[in-house]
Amino acid sequence: MRKLLLAGFLILLTGCGANPKILWTTATGGPIYGSPALDKDLIFIGSQDQNFYALNEKDGSIYWKRDLQSKIVSTPLVRNGSIFIGSGDGAFYNLDPGTGSTRWKFKSGALINYDTCADESGMYFGNHKGDFYKIDYSGNVLWTFQTTNKFGGRCVLYKDLVFTSSWDNNFYGLNKNTGAMVWKISSGILNFAGPEVVGDAVYFASHNKIYCIDAITGKLRSTIKTTYLNHVVYAKDHLWTNERGLKKRSLDGKVLGSVEFNSATDFRPFFYNDMFILAGDTSKLLGVSEDLKILWKVTGGEAFWSPGVVKNNVYYTGNRDNKVYAIQLPKS
Repeated sequence: MRKLLLAGFLILLTGCGANPKILWTTATGGPIYGSPALDKDLIFIGSQDQNFYALNEKDGSIYWKRDLQSKIVSTPLVRNGSIFIGSGDGAFYNLDPGTGSTRWKFKSGALINYDTCADESGMYFGNHKGDFYKIDYSGNVLWTFQTTNKFGGRCVLYKDLVFTSSWDNNFYGLNKNTGAMVWKISSGILNFAGPEVVGDAVYFASHNKIYCIDAITGKLRSTIKTTYLNHVVYAKDHLWTNERGLKKRSLDGKVLGSVEFNSATDFRPFFYNDMFILAGDTSKLLGVSEDLKILWKVTGGEAFWSPGVVKNNVYYTGNRDNKVYAIQLPKS
């Protein structure tokens, strides 16, 4: 199942500093699209082999795995001593983190490919039937908002609102207590990714534009033309986009600098310790500094799809080669 420091996974250095180091990989039976979640010394991640895994952080050994009878492409949520995960058949599970046993299961009716957001009152997620839910921590539905097409990506909470986007061509601001629509903005095209909140503005990226929207009123403040992209990220007082590499932008969208390479637009740039981690368009994972220099590259067996998580300077992520990777990052 697992091989330490796999031969054939090349680590290339393109800038100053030490190389990243692959500490371990653990094989599953299918491609991995969602990010992992961490709790104590365990890593939780789903695979398209229909299994949900708990791995030991130290060496990647399987602590337990649970067959959920359907592919898993979403990212788990750790909260209130439970692991929550959506599956391909539309089931949303509350699992015991120590054993993987089911505490409860809610059936949404369609594939869940969504990164759940949460607060003290409940959890928010969408499915591929066009239903967006808020459920409480006992599995009870608090409200449902319905659209005519899929929900994908992620949501963000802001004051009494929850922001999300849909394949029905709209960005939404919903009342998080009632599910009532407060505002919507049409992009005129399918929207794959979630929002980014900066102050009293919410940004969405969709295909060849960034939309800046007043978070409270839903008034469209501006649209910013771009090359093709799916994600916009806020860090260090600027916007960052992975379009033909990585671009640094002002909050009004002006390009302030860029570094070009073949980037994977489905991969949301991950900011950690004054650098960005993002994926190339094939099998590469790159570290890029704030001043837009490529620091390092790691080559995996296939494409890196999810932004991953970091603990103690170790980066954990999945790959379409069916494996989970633990990568020791260089010290800054």
